[in-house]
Amino acid sequence: MLKKIEKAIIDFETFLAGTGILLITAIIFVNVVLRYIFKTGMIWVEEFTRYMMIWVVFVASGLAVRRNLHVSMDALFNYLPDSIKRYMSIFIYIVSGLLSLGLTIVGTQYALSLGRTDQVAVALDWFPLWILAICVPIGGIFMVIFYWQLAWRNIINKDMILSLEEGDEE
Repeated sequence: MLKKIEKAIIDFETFLAGTGILLITAIIFVNVVLRYIFKTGMIWVEEFTRYMMIWVVFVASGLAVRRNLHVSMDALFNYLPDSIKRYMSIFIYIVSGLLSLGLTIVGTQYALSLGRTDQVAVALDWFPLWILAICVPIGGIFMVIFYWQLAWRNIINKDMILSLEEGDEE
């Protein structure tokens, strides 16, 4: 049951990130064609693609946690004995999950405040900004789930697990 839920989350994240990148590419291509061939362009493209890129980054952040792709400072970590590395990684994953939970809470509050004030984008005057802001808590909750799942897998396994794919092999 949990594997199905995890797979659904991964599929959802992958779909949103992939669709966002394809949409950005298609819209920029159309705008370049309009600008250089027809000497006109769509004024909202820059703002829309910026918002889509923000969505892609936040939504895909959970996938980066799952695959251990976030930038990390591991110079000291690499010199620790393996027994200490496992406990250190558990601590890091729990703290990272807590920080992601804080991001989720603050992002939710921000999105709700934008919704209450009915703020809209500048060039996309029909686009409510709360839709942009909601990507922060969505990405945050995905990061919380995967950080704490990594922490749990390191707690229950005697070998250190750095990514959830690595843990799936066992």
